[in-house]
Amino acid sequence: MPTTLTDVSAFTDPVQVPTAGDAVGAGPGSYLRTALQALANRTRYLYDAIATNGVTKIRKVTSSTNLKAITGAAEGDVAILASGGTPRLFCYHAGALTGVDLPGFRYDSTATVGYWVSSLYYISSFVGGVLKLDVQTLPPPNRILDVVESTEVSATTNITTGGSAFGPTLSLVMEQDDIAIIDGHCTFAPQGADADGYVAISVDSGVQLASKRVWNCANTGSSPLCPGIVYTAASAATFTVQLYQQANTIVSGAPQIKGPRSVRALVIRP
Repeated sequence: MPTTLTDVSAFTDPVQVPTAGDAVGAGPGSYLRTALQALANRTRYLYDAIATNGVTKIRKVTSSTNLKAITGAAEGDVAILASGGTPRLFCYHAGALTGVDLPGFRYDSTATVGYWVSSLYYISSFVGGVLKLDVQTLPPPNRILDVVESTEVSATTNITTGGSAFGPTLSLVMEQDDIAIIDGHCTFAPQGADADGYVAISVDSGVQLASKRVWNCANTGSSPLCPGIVYTAASAATFTVQLYQQANTIVSGAPQIKGPRSVRALVIRP
């Protein structure tokens, strides 16, 4: 009479089978029964592993049309789209259709309720309805982080030999090694006085003299002053940017910086 084996979830090793001359006897101690028990155990072990962890099916198709038409796809299934000489890997997600295919990134299934999506899709984002690289997920080098400007209108700053920061304030949030291209604008009104000096960019009260714009007021009239620098952050911080004035000599009167002035910056992360 046949006997039903009771399998256990274990990868039984080794599997022993009868060899020439071995008796094939009945009962639990026979070589034949032991071998079948080992195979039954391994089958149960693999079955339980699949039920717990799942098995990913990998399909291969040669066109996006065939990819969309795969039948019986389940959550997590994988397909290789081999077309145009560049194989790409797609993963299936069950659920609502997206409604619009993004060639090379995402395709609605025509056989099931779900879609096939490339891993590249998850490092992208929609900007103005166009799919672009998501710089927060995969930041490219030398990208522009910010473009900012601060202005004042109809202001007056007296020129001093002691020097001082003046004008609008610009706050730049930067990480270490970020680069800011900073420039400013103001107009010098000598008021008839004979004086000379300079205007420069100030970052956190530190005067960036390499960018100073020198004035010499032996003659009257106004002249625009537009200093500019390239500033590299030594550490992560919020930097305060202003203009800075200092007179070398003041012969008479009170020379002034008058009217609109501004500072602006382009922040780049290398």
